Amino acid sequence: KDPRLKYQYTNHLVPLSRYIFIFNNQPIRKNRDFIFVRTNIEESGNIFRLTDKLFNTAETEEGYYTKLGVRYTQFVRFETDFRYYKFLNPKSNLVFRFAGGVGVPFGNSDVLPVEKGFYAGGANGNRGWEIRSLGPGSFSDPENVFDKMGELWLESNIEYRFPMYSFLHGAMFADIGNIWLLNENIDFPNGKFEISNFNEQIAVSSGFGLRFDFSFFIFRIDGA
Repeated sequence: KDPRLKYQYTNHLVPLSRYIFIFNNQPIRKNRDFIFVRTNIEESGNIFRLTDKLFNTAETEEGYYTKLGVRYTQFVRFETDFRYYKFLNPKSNLVFRFAGGVGVPFGNSDVLPVEKGFYAGGANGNRGWEIRSLGPGSFSDPENVFDKMGELWLESNIEYRFPMYSFLHGAMFADIGNIWLLNENIDFPNGKFEISNFNEQIAVSSGFGLRFDFSFFIFRIDGA
């Protein structure tokens, strides 16, 4: 019955415009520190909404606009991923990462579409939690099996990578972060971002991993 969950799993159209900026000063065959940055800025639905206003398109009975009979989304979204690689020796390095994002639905959308929400947990996030199971905020309910999605995401990682034997490498890491909602939701209490207590809702995990480095591809196994 929750309109937030219902909208996430019903048909919707995403007319997307995206600008991507990537910076990488990694040298080729040189062992030194380097930085990698990737930033995405996206918007959806504004051109469709403008045409609806110009042609006085009628709303549906539910109070929203459609294209080809499907409700279209309207939002702005920002996401960034910053990584600093600290060279220690030819086989060992430290990697620092900070990532975050925010998405704001408006106009023809009440919430972000499910594929544009932010998630926490999993192999590429906070590795102490299963994918899409963490948050939002301090919300926790084992009976709620829906993917946990938020409009705000903050995450940081530190990882020490070192050789073990031949192609086998090890990694020790720590992950912190979470997702939050921008507005109150009765189905996800304590999920809204509040500057006064968000530090108490930061999830922390640590662990150890193995890297099977075959030069042209790497297999990774982590436990956290």
